[in-house]
Amino acid sequence: MLTVTSDTTAPVVTMSELAFADTGAIGADSTNLAVGWIAVDDVGVTGVHLQRRVDLGSWKDVALSGPDAVSATSAAAYGRRVQFHVRATDLAGNTSAGTLGEPVRVLLFNETHKRVRTTGAWSRKFTGSAIAGQYLRSRISGASLSITATALQMAVVGNRGQVQGRADIYLNNNPASSISLQAGSTEFRRLLYLSPLLADPASTAIRIVNASTGTQQIVDVDAFLALVPD
Repeated sequence: MLTVTSDTTAPVVTMSELAFADTGAIGADSTNLAVGWIAVDDVGVTGVHLQRRVDLGSWKDVALSGPDAVSATSAAAYGRRVQFHVRATDLAGNTSAGTLGEPVRVLLFNETHKRVRTTGAWSRKFTGSAIAGQYLRSRISGASLSITATALQMAVVGNRGQVQGRADIYLNNNPASSISLQAGSTEFRRLLYLSPLLADPASTAIRIVNASTGTQQIVDVDAFLALVPD
């Protein structure tokens, strides 16, 4: 006689660390975070349920691309506590216990913040397209902006466009990247650089240096972002 054993084992879900998501222009009040997960089950996962909580508010569903999604992006307002919760269901209808991610905050340091240090000549430009209505512009190679923060990840926000040049990025005084700021048209509030994601928060000094040559020597910086544990 054939014996059928029902599956009563729920999926096992692990969640990755949150990170900045480069999805285009960031908001004046928020930016997107990327959240990912891995759901493992012996008969197969049929769906995932992701929720987000802001500060100590209620849990709200986050829309996913489909039942087999393994990641999502969600907006995080600057300075607010954000936390994610995910669970998965398998073919037999078993649902995992919820996996709770670590809470984080996104801190915004615009170009006028007292912790931002300038070297060389920078001029202030005003436009409603900038985060706080203004940003700093350099036309001289070697001019730099920097900030130090204890964070899981850092980002530089600025503009791209036809008149922009190049910039070098340093992390803790070590060369990290050389980036082109060129674009077919002016793009405000762009994530010009994202630092590697750290497993544990550490003091990180990030510096952007005008490395332009020739006729296109403009570098625009709007703000720095820091992803910090709460």
